Amino acid sequence: MARNVFALLDALTSTVTELRTVLAPLAALASGPAAPNPRPARARARRRKSAAAKPSPPTAPAPKSAKAPPASKKLTPAQALHIQYLTALRTLGAGDQAKVKKVRAKDGAEAAVKMATSLAK
Repeated sequence: MARNVFALLDALTSTVTELRTVLAPLAALASGPAAPNPRPARARARRRKSAAAKPSPPTAPAPKSAKAPPASKKLTPAQALHIQYLTALRTLGAGDQAKVKKVRAKDGAEAAVKMATSLAK
């Protein structure tokens, strides 16, 4: 049995050496320098850009969605009062802001604005 294994190993090594000699020219081709690109990279980039700039084929227009009508440019009195409240709150410290928020929850925004302006002084 040991002789059969050695005989097989000898046959395999001889086959491998034959394959190396036959494939040596291919190995030289594979490891050689790559052929230079005849076109510079800028030309390719320019070509891609111009291809992307072509208009797409016409498609059906998108359906118009139902939009809400534009809000009026006039402020409602409630919006104006809210802006006054936020402006007054901005000038206060954290403790005073908490007091003003409690007053707004209890008595409303007008009272809170009055209190905030008095605390800011």
